[in-house]
Amino acid sequence: MYTLEDRATFDDVSRALTSGRHDLILTHDSRAEVMRRLGQVIHGAYDFDGTLNHRSHWAHLVEHLPEPLREEDVADLAWYTSISHDEQEQTPSIEHPDWFHGVIDFRNRGVVEGAYVSRAIARLVRGEITEDHVRTSGQRIQLRTGVTELFGLMHRSVVISLGMEDVIRACLDHHGLTAAAVVATRLRFDADRRLSGYEPTSVVVGSTKDIAVERFQRCVKADLNHLLIVGDSIGDIGMMRSGAFNVLMVPHSETQAIQAAYRLKHLRTMWGKVCAIVISQSILPLTELIQDARRAA
Repeated sequence: MYTLEDRATFDDVSRALTSGRHDLILTHDSRAEVMRRLGQVIHGAYDFDGTLNHRSHWAHLVEHLPEPLREEDVADLAWYTSISHDEQEQTPSIEHPDWFHGVIDFRNRGVVEGAYVSRAIARLVRGEITEDHVRTSGQRIQLRTGVTELFGLMHRSVVISLGMEDVIRACLDHHGLTAAAVVATRLRFDADRRLSGYEPTSVVVGSTKDIAVERFQRCVKADLNHLLIVGDSIGDIGMMRSGAFNVLMVPHSETQAIQAAYRLKHLRTMWGKVCAIVISQSILPLTELIQDARRAA
């Protein structure tokens, strides 16, 4: 059972995160407004890693790599999550050799994300990952409790991820969520079913998520107030659209220290973009809140 705290401030969010409380939903709005808005939601768009599942789906494939490539992957993840997404980042003096390359502008975030995806897939190719590895890795992914129920509440759902379409598709199909659409980087395989690369036009970065939500909205012929959008980090901010019901998942997870630090570093920025924050290891608090909103409508 969830607890809903309405008219919350960022200080309330900060205190909640250090209190050890779980299954807590915090919102800027009044309870009545939250129930009114969620009662209108009929379609869902979701990030994947950290939002619908507990663990990076990349990690399931990285396990098949030799140790040197696994170490390289750890270093790349640390690099990616260390980069600031602060729009107010100070530019160094023109005399500094990294006056441009040393600061990643928020508007140019896609360059970093695209580079990360490209390097990660290149490692998998070097590690001779096969189509069977991809399928079985997807089938091993454990979704958060309540995901199947949440998808069941929606007329149409789409997963939009800075990840691999083939792995996510295998996961969703394994859990019976075959009707859900997926927007993520599409892999290529050679005649021997070994990974050979990816479709260049399919690479998904933060700005792609915005485009994907916009196209999803057009395809299902929905108004923005009919959309539920759920993410778990600053990388999902491109999905959040004014008029939709935007939710930030903040799971407590000691097994993903790097991802947790990355999420919390940008929490204040995200709080300004979302309608609610769900502090839980489960999707059930959000699912139950939507069900309550529909009963109250």
